[in-house]
Amino acid sequence: MRFFAPLYTLLILFLFSFSACKSTIKELDDQVYSRHLQRQVPLKIVATPMPDKKEEMNLLLMNSVELLDAVDAKRMLDSVYKSGSIRPLLIVAFEGKKEDYGFPDTGNQAKDFKEGKQFNEFIIGELYPFIKKKVVTRRFYSIATCGFGRSAKNAFYVAFHNDDKITLSALFYPQFDAGEIDALRYYRTQAAFDAMIVTGSSNDSTTRSFTNLHAGKPTITTTFEYAAPALSNEKQMPTPATFAKFLAWAFKK
Repeated sequence: MRFFAPLYTLLILFLFSFSACKSTIKELDDQVYSRHLQRQVPLKIVATPMPDKKEEMNLLLMNSVELLDAVDAKRMLDSVYKSGSIRPLLIVAFEGKKEDYGFPDTGNQAKDFKEGKQFNEFIIGELYPFIKKKVVTRRFYSIATCGFGRSAKNAFYVAFHNDDKITLSALFYPQFDAGEIDALRYYRTQAAFDAMIVTGSSNDSTTRSFTNLHAGKPTITTTFEYAAPALSNEKQMPTPATFAKFLAWAFKK
């Protein structure tokens, strides 16, 4: 019996260390029907454990399931959350169509992105209430949006028009059409939120346009992050490390 006791102790220690390393991040799929879009919208959800007070949970609305997969969101969230540097977070990713991503109120692109307003109505009027009902909470500690490429346009559009709910937005290698960002300078809307713009260079047109936008809309606080993108199907994506840096910035304790 004395021979087996040390082995039993070692087994208990091994099991304890294994469970301690095991991820507590949950991942699941869901869907919601949108009357505005007239279709089912698939959702992919990644979340830290729910806090005792559900109002302390934060929400990230990600305008791309492809982005969620590309940045290895579950592993990155697990790493940053375990470090103790961020608050509890729920990430809800959803995919739009090309015509959903745009600035329907600006320039000549309005006719090409007529569904942009409908997508905004879906996010704020249907998806957000759906999430609150699922979580069983009246509000979140903070709400952010993010997207890459063309989906970044909609992430910014939603934050710009709903800053009473959304406090920050992250745009990873955004693709705006000429004049879209500049046109926002002349909006009467005095949006107030934080924006992180991730681009490959400090001298590209997006950086210059957002610098000019801040001059006209000083209530939008812009943070620039310059990082080489990863390529996924010839699309510019943030690396997992860049995404982790965004999480630490956006949801820090």
